[in-house]
Amino acid sequence: MEQMTEQAKEQLWSQRFLVGRFQRRKAIQKLAESSGIAGVMILAEAIAKDHPDSVRILEKLGQLSIDRDGDKVRALWDAWVTETKPVLAEILKRLDWASVLANSSGLDGVLRLVEALVQGHPDDAQILSALGRLSIDSDGDKVEVLWQRWGENPQISLARVLTNLGWPSDRPVNIPVLRKVLSAAKTDAPSEFLKCVVELTRCSPVDDPILNDAIYAAWVRSQSKELEALITEQGRQPGSIGYEVLHILVTGRMEHYAPIRDKGEEIETTSFTDAFDKASHPLRERLARAVGASGDRRLMALHRMAVARGQNDVDPSLKVANLILAGDEDGLFDVSEHLQLVNVIELCEHWVKTSARPSNPEKRQIVERAVQAYRTLGEFRVEPGPELPEGLVDIFDYWRKQESNDADLRTDLDSEDPFRRARGLYLGQERGLVEKDRFTKAFHSKHWPERLVAYLANSSFLAKAKDDHVFWMSVCAGDASLLGSRIGGSPDEYQYNTKRIEQAHGPAAARTRGLLEILCNFQKFFVGGLVALDEIVEPPSGHESLPQSEDAPMDALG
Repeated sequence: MEQMTEQAKEQLWSQRFLVGRFQRRKAIQKLAESSGIAGVMILAEAIAKDHPDSVRILEKLGQLSIDRDGDKVRALWDAWVTETKPVLAEILKRLDWASVLANSSGLDGVLRLVEALVQGHPDDAQILSALGRLSIDSDGDKVEVLWQRWGENPQISLARVLTNLGWPSDRPVNIPVLRKVLSAAKTDAPSEFLKCVVELTRCSPVDDPILNDAIYAAWVRSQSKELEALITEQGRQPGSIGYEVLHILVTGRMEHYAPIRDKGEEIETTSFTDAFDKASHPLRERLARAVGASGDRRLMALHRMAVARGQNDVDPSLKVANLILAGDEDGLFDVSEHLQLVNVIELCEHWVKTSARPSNPEKRQIVERAVQAYRTLGEFRVEPGPELPEGLVDIFDYWRKQESNDADLRTDLDSEDPFRRARGLYLGQERGLVEKDRFTKAFHSKHWPERLVAYLANSSFLAKAKDDHVFWMSVCAGDASLLGSRIGGSPDEYQYNTKRIEQAHGPAAARTRGLLEILCNFQKFFVGGLVALDEIVEPPSGHESLPQSEDAPMDALG
């Protein structure tokens, strides 16, 4: 047989006068009909070398039977992978080579199809169609290996196939595979990924607390509504009570919170704190709304404690936002002790728009006085700047219109382009993606776009903008040192600021006087009682260079 194949191989390229064409055709027929795969491999190689009778070779290969010639079809697939000739691809399509591989015994065929998808095979539709026709009952091993490979390298197209297939009903879910699949549940993950995660979770054990912790963690990362609903539907009990509390509260199932409260104040406090710590920023917003909607004073107190705890761990603006969502006016007042004046200005904006006030009469009066002082700031108007030259746009407006997702902004933060890093800082800090040390690094950057964003994000940096060599950045320093004043400062600072109110006269000083009144109003409550009446008012350490001019640009408030 081997001798006959070798002879046919020689005759395949025959150029003999008169009989050459006849010998080539006869060789093609013998090789196509020979047993084993050697014959079709020789023909495939001939196509790759542009055999003069390629059309006849393709015709013979197209007559192969999927049922009878499965090995030959797989051999053709190997040849196509090595030399991707379009004409050979057409034959493979007609032979439905993907189904041959998918239905072959063992796992090798399925693995090769998955690898082809990973490599960007041009006939991915045929591969996906073949994999989608696998039987969940008779092809359990193949389906399981598909899930395993997807967990290692998630793909949208294969995710759709697996979501439809599900998990073989005759076997328990492979836990290591499930954990890999759960890792695909991330912020901004494609919806196809999350559907895949939900489908495999649905088939997994319900009574495993450790596994349920991983499922809850995937929900927190992805904020998937489907996964959130599945947790409720299946009544999954996590090992961490913090996850349980978080899920109960953000889904509004307050009737399930009572058993946790019954465990005692200490456990309730610990579990709520843990829930707050585990929550992503969007879930903290939902948690705040749920606490506010409950009207439960105990929950509001726990939320207030969680927000106030670890003052350096959470951006001040996020703390304020969460307390506003919770409708916690007492908490807003209390957290002001740890804020700067610029943050309290934002609080005043909130109190101007609502009649809600702290429950304590003294705190309520302080808020009313601060609101009154805040309204005086509104008497000043910012004059519009000149029109931008034709073809130019405001860079901050341009960045916002791009609607970048979190993944894009994280990439920007590590970019070599300072403008892209500036965009990542500017938009990322609003979404809680930027850590404080990045702003410190940006403040010391040799590139002005990064320094500018650092100034805008942190008023303590803005106070130092006056020394910046970029003129139009230095002129924005203005009231920065005042806006950066700590509410919970020292008695000396309070006494000095009080004296400045007395020294601020005339219309040009009205805005500065209003800012100082707001500042001293709160400082009096937190540190004013510690001031000795006979102390001489001197500028506290570090304030010798406080601006005395009252004509700083109004932009300093923005």
